[in-house]
Amino acid sequence: MGQVYSCSSLTICAAGARDSYEGCFVERPPMPAIQVVSGVYVSEYVEMIPFWSPEAVDTRAWCLQELALSPRVLMCGSRMMAWRCEETTIIEQARQSMGLPRYDLRIDPKLLTRNWNDVVENYSRRNLSQSRDKLVAISALARKFANESTDQYLAGLWKRTLFTDLLWRVDVQVETKLPRISHSTSYRAPSWSWASLDGPVIFTRETRFDWEPLALLVEANVVLGAEDPFGEVVGGLLRIRGPLVLVTCRNTNSKAYPACFPLSSDSAEEEDSNNRCASCWFDIRDEMDWSNTSVFCLRIAQTHGLVLCPVGDTGESFRRVGVANWPLGSWWKLDCPDTEISII
Repeated sequence: MGQVYSCSSLTICAAGARDSYEGCFVERPPMPAIQVVSGVYVSEYVEMIPFWSPEAVDTRAWCLQELALSPRVLMCGSRMMAWRCEETTIIEQARQSMGLPRYDLRIDPKLLTRNWNDVVENYSRRNLSQSRDKLVAISALARKFANESTDQYLAGLWKRTLFTDLLWRVDVQVETKLPRISHSTSYRAPSWSWASLDGPVIFTRETRFDWEPLALLVEANVVLGAEDPFGEVVGGLLRIRGPLVLVTCRNTNSKAYPACFPLSSDSAEEEDSNNRCASCWFDIRDEMDWSNTSVFCLRIAQTHGLVLCPVGDTGESFRRVGVANWPLGSWWKLDCPDTEISII
């Protein structure tokens, strides 16, 4: 399907249609207008009224890559029409594109990670009829990025930028506006991939990740469900060597993040200030009571790490349950020797 849209001359999008029974043209509310001469009216610009409001098409996961890959799109919205191509975007009420989603895939190699992360953040807010299509419905975009970057695709992440990609987290600012965050009912992706969850995610935008990571990738393996390297997966494993420490979370009474852990084993320093604590952002906040719960933290960078829970009794296999971050500086005083582990 990716070739169908990318090679098309024009895509006509029924943006305002709620289902397949509604077409491109709907009864729209009248625009504010003024009469300039007898029988001649012009639309009146009303300040602070959005030019383009979110439409039904913006809630559908499959439609993201269909619109993004199309070189030209005529969008028929519930309030107005819009035109988008590689050179410009024009909406019916004005020659501006305020509020109209951008799908710019002219990939700058220096901004590859940010471009892909922007796509995933948009995609993660959309709905799928079939949960198993989570990776399939974005596979055409992944293939385009892979062709541009020659990077290896790993169940929604990229090998070259894996350590920054791993630091995705649930977007708590929009979480309450969408259905409850949950794991897929059947296996869809490894726990370290955003594709394992149903819900909105965001990525870190911090420039400090130009630094060398504290962890070392030993092995990255994804088991495909079919021949398509960008489609369904039935398994996945990361073998990472890095600083690992067992910590005990405590409640923060915060709606933004439910728990934290001290950055020092010294009880006096522990009680000194919350600035000496790491904030824990759990993938599923109500999965369990995280306060007074022991978890592992794998330090990925100077100020960020993965929050993990053990799987089995070997002590070498873990699953991701969240991420943690803490202030830059000399606050980290926990003894965490380099350990080689598997994350599934």
